Amino acid sequence: MSSNNVKIITSGFEAFLNTLVKHGEVDFAREIFESFLLPEPMRKIRVIESKPKQRMQLSNEVKVMKLEATSYSTKDQQQQPPYGALKRPSPSTRHFNILLGGYSKSYQSALLRSKNAIFQDVNGTSNKNTLNFESRDDEAVSKPIDHLVEARKAYKLLDIMLEIGVPLDGFSLSSLMSFPSTTEQITALWKRIEPELNTDLNPAAYRSIITAYGRVGDASSASVVFEEMVRVCGNRGRSIECWNVLLGALAYRRDGEDGSEVLDVENAAASQMVKLTTGDSTY
Repeated sequence: MSSNNVKIITSGFEAFLNTLVKHGEVDFAREIFESFLLPEPMRKIRVIESKPKQRMQLSNEVKVMKLEATSYSTKDQQQQPPYGALKRPSPSTRHFNILLGGYSKSYQSALLRSKNAIFQDVNGTSNKNTLNFESRDDEAVSKPIDHLVEARKAYKLLDIMLEIGVPLDGFSLSSLMSFPSTTEQITALWKRIEPELNTDLNPAAYRSIITAYGRVGDASSASVVFEEMVRVCGNRGRSIECWNVLLGALAYRRDGEDGSEVLDVENAAASQMVKLTTGDSTY
């Protein structure tokens, strides 16, 4: 098969996966991806769940477990098919990104549903803007989609991506930054992914990290990432959009478990902004 035909098939799978994800069929898109694009040795490994693999785990922190030697190797991947046989297209960064983006959206949707369900339970109310589990079938009522399940699916997909050596890019990082819920998780995930990137981060990727730190109330780390973005991206890192993301991160209100406010929004934002604009930023 010519390289041009391989590109056409690869692009066709991209379009197909993208269509499925846009219609909310992320898991089905994942099945298609694994059936037709993953190398045969990798598909065999995937069905043996008892074997430990490198895995990003969403627990108290993002942990990276060591890879156990497997039967999958570069030699297996490069094995040539018989003459005249259809060559299986290799999975690309774009294929993985489509699925990661889908899991990011499904995670946000599941998280919103979970919050709505908690709100209903606490307040004993229901309206058209929140889920009404009584109107759903028994299976959906007994086991609503857990946002953490969506996060674990994305981390498992990242395992595969790292294991077969597909490079990550800024979009990969931006999608994955939707899932961490603590400063430690964000930092561990970022530092694990950074060596695997095929290029320097762009402002959009940096903004996703700033947003993630802001989401957990870590204004200091958000400011440090902003400084790195300016240093790496130059004027592109000083755009209005970048400043707005930083302001949003600095002003993100985070309440402590005892009800006390951890972050003094106005004072923290003003203080950090002064440090950044005057160059006197020490943390």
